[in-house]
Amino acid sequence: MGLLDGGLASDIAAALGDVAIDVTLTREEEIGPGPNPWDPPITAPVDYQCLGWLDAFDASWIAQGLVQESDVRVIIIATSLATTPVLGDALTVGGQTFLIAGVRHDPALATWDLVGRA
Repeated sequence: MGLLDGGLASDIAAALGDVAIDVTLTREEEIGPGPNPWDPPITAPVDYQCLGWLDAFDASWIAQGLVQESDVRVIIIATSLATTPVLGDALTVGGQTFLIAGVRHDPALATWDLVGRA
């Protein structure tokens, strides 16, 4: 068992729990087939509650074109989220809504490091 396996993610989540705020991840999920075989499936928004916070990207990320100037960094405590974030999911943090434009995680999978785009 390596240092980053198992317990470290829980320890990090416990340590960060006091600084985190409520975040909602919303995803369009398939709820049934379309009315005809050639129609796309019927979808509905599904909300996942989790904990996290907003952050800013370092100016060097913007200067290198890795993110846009208006992008925000959203950090999610991984153990608080019951799904894996994907591009196109929506995040609502402190009344602001962003679409996920980038997804990364730390080596211990303690946090999701997301690019939020308005």
